[in-house]
Amino acid sequence: MRKLMLEAITWRYYRIRSLENQRSLTFDGHCYAAAEYDHEGKRIHVFTTHAEYSRLPEAMQAMFPLVADVPVDHEIVIDFYLWNPGQLGDPEVTQREVQSLLNQAGFSRPIRRIAIAVAGSGRGEGVDGMQHFTYRHNGNAYAEEKIYRGLHPMMGKRLHLWRLENFNIERLPSVEDVYLLRGVARDNPKDERLFACAEVRDVTPVRDEAGRVVQLPHLERMLTEALAGIGYFNRAAVPRIVSIGTGYSCTCGHRLLWSATNCVISCANSLPPPKAWGWNRWWCALEFLILQPGNCARW
Repeated sequence: MRKLMLEAITWRYYRIRSLENQRSLTFDGHCYAAAEYDHEGKRIHVFTTHAEYSRLPEAMQAMFPLVADVPVDHEIVIDFYLWNPGQLGDPEVTQREVQSLLNQAGFSRPIRRIAIAVAGSGRGEGVDGMQHFTYRHNGNAYAEEKIYRGLHPMMGKRLHLWRLENFNIERLPSVEDVYLLRGVARDNPKDERLFACAEVRDVTPVRDEAGRVVQLPHLERMLTEALAGIGYFNRAAVPRIVSIGTGYSCTCGHRLLWSATNCVISCANSLPPPKAWGWNRWWCALEFLILQPGNCARW
């Protein structure tokens, strides 16, 4: 069962890559999921495993033979899923502990990227009840990629979080499949924004008697959840709809816009500059990516 779970979670996060040679491995009492894919002209090997948090050093050492078998001109990414039987501590404390362990691990070669997910008792179910950290080797040591704090880096790529690289990002609590982020501009601490990204898994439409699409129930629910999350953290926030392109009728589009009840909604080119509101108001950008071929809606 653990092998199947590792395979399933690997497929979920790496679905935007064309995975090949997917397989399960057992070595020295540890089980792994492994796969390969091509990206940016490089062959990348994925290894996924699990362990108790206190046994992370052993789990890393158990990876040594797998790492040694990868050709030197290929690259490696590793995902560790860890369980802490106690209460999860402060994320900053956990991050420092994990980073120290990674830099003491003694891998025979630099690892392209290492993702760490830590779950513990007393937290909610699903990915929102976990702490996520991502590390890359900077030539001397492993350092955290803070833009992916709180979520798996491949999910961050699917949500195009690279566009927020000019912000210091903090993930805020939210419901499953909604990623609510607080961003503070690196060059202007007064520029604070909320970003809501949601994964919409079902875009089955509801049609009227004439066959026109009049409703997208799951998309509308996710929009409502995202707006509720924003409202909870800052009732003064003003959503800015960047664009909308559902590929469906105007009736459906209008329904989606009207779903943002109790919010001020305007086109980006008609909004006053932030100074007109005073710095106590936050800009908010809502974006929904429907991850299904041929359909994409953005806010």
